[in-house]
Amino acid sequence: MKEVHEIGWCRTYRSALMAILLIMSSMGTISAKTVMRLESQLSVDRAYIGQTVCLTVRLITSDPEISFVSLDSDLIISGVTFVKAESINNNDGILRADEKKGSDTYSAVVYRCLFIPDRSGTVTIPDLEFRVGHRRPVMIDHPFFGRMRSSTIEEERITSKALKIKVYSLPEAPVGFSGAVGRFTVSSTVPPGNIYSDGTGIVVYTVSGIGNLQPEMISKMNKTTPSGMRIKSESVEESRYVEGNELQNNLEIVCDAVFDSAGEFEIPPVQFIYFDPYVRSYVTARSNPVKLHVEESGLPSRPRPSHNI
Repeated sequence: MKEVHEIGWCRTYRSALMAILLIMSSMGTISAKTVMRLESQLSVDRAYIGQTVCLTVRLITSDPEISFVSLDSDLIISGVTFVKAESINNNDGILRADEKKGSDTYSAVVYRCLFIPDRSGTVTIPDLEFRVGHRRPVMIDHPFFGRMRSSTIEEERITSKALKIKVYSLPEAPVGFSGAVGRFTVSSTVPPGNIYSDGTGIVVYTVSGIGNLQPEMISKMNKTTPSGMRIKSESVEESRYVEGNELQNNLEIVCDAVFDSAGEFEIPPVQFIYFDPYVRSYVTARSNPVKLHVEESGLPSRPRPSHNI
């Protein structure tokens, strides 16, 4: 009986010791030795009015047991227009081991924001406070399973450093400047299919690229038509999305064209003037001319071809 009692006491002692070690380990993980910092970075070191700028905040830590990272309050920056801001809710498994040889830290992007400066001068990005949740092991007394391991979340707050960026005015603009700032291309296309002189054809003018591009900007393109062709109506179709640190744009002017007669037509090139902040100058993008054949009227009409974005 004494031996059984001693065995039970040893088991109780081991359980208590394990609990103490786990608690000590848990309490010691957020310590002076733990790496825990935020690194803020801008996509450019200088900007122009109208240029898209990306702010990225990355968490660097030696603790792989991060449960969540959350921005404590909305970011407010004077003198800018926000395009997109997102807190990246880093749940289980989001931290990646740093690729540096011998490094024992982990990292993850926790916040990304795209904005456009509205005026020249110095723009200040304030420090940002984030809530960080650490997953910690604990021992609990379960009503059915007895003493068992579990986890709890310990929260701390960490602040990024403020940043500043110098914003410059655009140089004197040439005639026909669209107002777009970035890097773009322009094209003219005619969807496949027969066009008849008593029907309507489609001509599509497309401007695509990275940066600040608004629908009203492409309306400044100088679209000229050959003799015998008229633009009956037009509409703008827009697609925008964020890829990495850049704002991708694809804007299209879809024109319904009417032809007075049959024959061969050539749609002249169009040009689109924008400011390229990477070369710090204005650039003129030009499309290639487009040739098309118009059939005589009186032939069976065709359905209007679909236009895929």
